[in-house]
Amino acid sequence: MTRLDRDDLKRFAELVSAYGARQERWPAAERAWASSLPRTSPEARRLVAEAAEVDGWLDSLMVPPASPELQARILADAPAFARGGRHKSAPPSVLAEAVQQLRGRLAANPLFRPAVRPFYAVAVAALAGLLLGWGGVFSRTVTPGEEAEIVAMAFLGGGLERYDLGELQ
Repeated sequence: MTRLDRDDLKRFAELVSAYGARQERWPAAERAWASSLPRTSPEARRLVAEAAEVDGWLDSLMVPPASPELQARILADAPAFARGGRHKSAPPSVLAEAVQQLRGRLAANPLFRPAVRPFYAVAVAALAGLLLGWGGVFSRTVTPGEEAEIVAMAFLGGGLERYDLGELQ
């Protein structure tokens, strides 16, 4: 088996694992390609057989229909969920409560009013620029030979050994 065949088989295994053994469930773009593999590969036939066994097991499961009371509750709560709400019996999210409390505290603090936020943005950008610029002070010096190599790699697509640059070396 060639490397391409292993890759094809891996892709086929992912397809069968995700969509099952029935070809009509496979994406249309993959169906023509994938349908030929079980005819030519025993490994692909084994994968389809395993997936067919799982499909049969899943198809045999019987899910009882929802009771009329449950259907009524779901339909009654649907508008609340559509608006981003939650069910009355659902516990409030701890994270949502913490975020709400933090927003309340920040709104009450004069240092976090909306009018002050642009100044914070400028301060953070200036601090980042200072830190990045200061890092360059401690970097080592590039020699002229290294500089020529960097220029050749950046602008000419390779090292100096590919070009006759004469005086740059």
